[in-house]
Amino acid sequence: LARAIRSGLTEVQWQLKDPDGQTRWAHSTISDLRSDPDVMAYVVNTRDVTEQVVLESQLRHQAFHDPLTGLPNRALFTVRVTEALVQAKDTGAITAVAVVDLDGFKRVNDSHGHHAGDSVLQEVSTHLTNRLGPGIMVARLGGDEFAVLIENVGSVADAERIGTEISVHLRNEVTVGATAFETTGSVGVALAGPDENRTLNDLLRDADIAM
Repeated sequence: LARAIRSGLTEVQWQLKDPDGQTRWAHSTISDLRSDPDVMAYVVNTRDVTEQVVLESQLRHQAFHDPLTGLPNRALFTVRVTEALVQAKDTGAITAVAVVDLDGFKRVNDSHGHHAGDSVLQEVSTHLTNRLGPGIMVARLGGDEFAVLIENVGSVADAERIGTEISVHLRNEVTVGATAFETTGSVGVALAGPDENRTLNDLLRDADIAM
């Protein structure tokens, strides 16, 4: 990554490998001092900024991901759905959003504690992500509520089929300690055609009604 700060001065950020094979980041300032009779050369000042880059990456991840499950959170889901709706106007595709609520989740927390509830949420998150595969975004909106973004849907029937698949994938057994929990969930799907001026809030509202 390089950018010119002003005439004769450029900043560059490098990704390098150290002797141990670990990724490091360096930041260089390049000064064009060829016109200076005492220098007549480029001067490069470089410093290791690995810790700063890693910290910034962690903060960005925390801002857009759920700390319990590692899934995208509502903020990132909002960004991705908004982008998908804009792109759909060019491609002519249908965009679908599914809302998922786990059935009876409160009873798990009440009877076995929040540790058990957290383990169930983590297992469901992993299961949904693995089963639905790449190209379908699963996010956690909060509590036991999840959302799924399905881009480039071919037809209403395709969206309904994916909604049914999500419902089937929710039927799972999660074991926490010596206790097995049967998970099921309710699913609602809402669609946005390429010619519709719909927002994420519109889709979430309609998916909630459908659920």
